[in-house]
Amino acid sequence: MILVNFEKGVFNLSGNLTYHNVPQLLEMMQYHNWSLPIKVDFTNVNDIDTSLLSVIFEIQRQAKKNNTNVALVNIPDNLKVLAKLYGVEEYLIQNN
Repeated sequence: MILVNFEKGVFNLSGNLTYHNVPQLLEMMQYHNWSLPIKVDFTNVNDIDTSLLSVIFEIQRQAKKNNTNVALVNIPDNLKVLAKLYGVEEYLIQNN
């Protein structure tokens, strides 16, 4: 089960974010007000796979389309490793 809290422009992600439930997360994100700056917090994320990269790219696309910013915080080390493996680590700039 995944939980997403969209309060005040913060996506507090938690649970397992794998190909099994990423479509559910993407669907929930459709209802977000993309005109606000976005902070994505991975503190409570447990298990991940490469499909989480697609979620991050979609968040970044929507933010760019709406002329706003995205801050990624508490990025899991295993996500950093996957991003490096696929050559997309520059898209995971961590903000504190």
